[in-house]
Amino acid sequence: GEDSEKGGDSKEAGLNGCVGDEQDQNVPRPPLPLFLAGISVCNGYDGRYAILTPDHAKAYNRLITLKLKQILSKHKGTFESHPGVSVERALSSTCLQDFDRHLSCPLLGYSSPEEYYVESSCLPKMKNVRQPLLLVNATDDPLLNETLLSIPQALVKENKHLMWVGNECGGHLGFSEGNLFARRWSWLDRMASSYIAIILSLYADTRAREAH
Repeated sequence: GEDSEKGGDSKEAGLNGCVGDEQDQNVPRPPLPLFLAGISVCNGYDGRYAILTPDHAKAYNRLITLKLKQILSKHKGTFESHPGVSVERALSSTCLQDFDRHLSCPLLGYSSPEEYYVESSCLPKMKNVRQPLLLVNATDDPLLNETLLSIPQALVKENKHLMWVGNECGGHLGFSEGNLFARRWSWLDRMASSYIAIILSLYADTRAREAH
């Protein structure tokens, strides 16, 4: 994989500048924070664009819809009495937007698929990230196009706590290694393990300095 050059010094800032430096020194710190860091893999960032853009990942949209309908058909009795839900229409849906309109939105209290996708997207919330967050994408991900892949590259310029890694291959949640037979551990496994080890090491060093 290759680290994006477009993040400037976001890698160092994300891993070094965020662990302890941004905390208010006058506020007592807990023994261990809830989150030291995070990893987001194959995120689409903007659900509204990803699902509602005409012809974007159309085949995958239909395939996911088909899989959801298969699951729903096995459990339709659970949802038939829920106000606003139309199991029959959801089962006849040909795209995610229609499926969500008839099932997900009434279940979750959204007025429309558009509102649901906007609220479900992480993009508006990324500016609030204050711990190191590694964003990992494959540039050959069939569910993402250039517009969606440009989002993390812009985010790392706006928030020093973010770092983006764009691998040339990996597909969607793949990142397998090997030729004919995939290896037991993927590139993502190795990369994530290294990242976590660095975070834990930096945190231990920070705590040790504070103890003195």
